[in-house]
Amino acid sequence: MKEVGVRKVMGANVNQIMWLLSSDFAKLLTIAAAVALPLGYMAGYAFLFNFAYHVSIGVETLGLCFGVLLLAGGLFICIRTYKPATENPVKALANE
Repeated sequence: MKEVGVRKVMGANVNQIMWLLSSDFAKLLTIAAAVALPLGYMAGYAFLFNFAYHVSIGVETLGLCFGVLLLAGGLFICIRTYKPATENPVKALANE
């Protein structure tokens, strides 16, 4: 909170602060997707292989999962970073 307050006093706008706070989380979401999608594909294929009627898991299904992950994660991150970015910087700096 104090870092955000100092950046706002120095002239940063809300978009810059939200980008600063959310860019690291977006990188982590991408890394998590890169690890989870192949593992999920292999687990789903192994699970569906045991049934008599097979349903294939295609690239579009994995792309949809990746898109939903980024959309939900990005929405959550934006909601959580908007509040500190719009608060009064005096409140954050006055606690010291």
